[in-house]
Amino acid sequence: MAGFVVVVADSSVARLYTMATRAGVLKPAQELHNPTAHQRTRDLGADRPARTVNASSGVRHALESHQDLKRAADEKFAKQVMAAVAKAAKGPGEPDIVLVGSARLLGQYRQLLPAALRTRIAAQVPRNLAKAALADVTERVRGALRPAPVTATR
Repeated sequence: MAGFVVVVADSSVARLYTMATRAGVLKPAQELHNPTAHQRTRDLGADRPARTVNASSGVRHALESHQDLKRAADEKFAKQVMAAVAKAAKGPGEPDIVLVGSARLLGQYRQLLPAALRTRIAAQVPRNLAKAALADVTERVRGALRPAPVTATR
């Protein structure tokens, strides 16, 4: 096995680590920040759709549906994170991938990963550990990578 690329993320920061073995130590590889994470939608621009007036009745209508600029910025950041993961996972020996984040974020990341890399997800930790100490993150990742105990049944 070539090791693991571990992604610990939330909507504002994503940290990529490498880990040589299942019982190894996390080594920092890359850190990405979302510059729009703490901004409000109105700070990002006007997100209201354009309007038109019906000539015969004088009624105003929206030309398109409402678009949330904050959500679009978060999706753009998620795509950047998954591009960095794809680049790191194509490294020497093609390491497996471990995703750590909220359940919503994990679902979004799984969708954004290319199909070839999706099959290399070794474990997922559905917890937001972006602000946790490195020792806590290491313990959770090791626990997720630990094989399930085999029990004998009669």
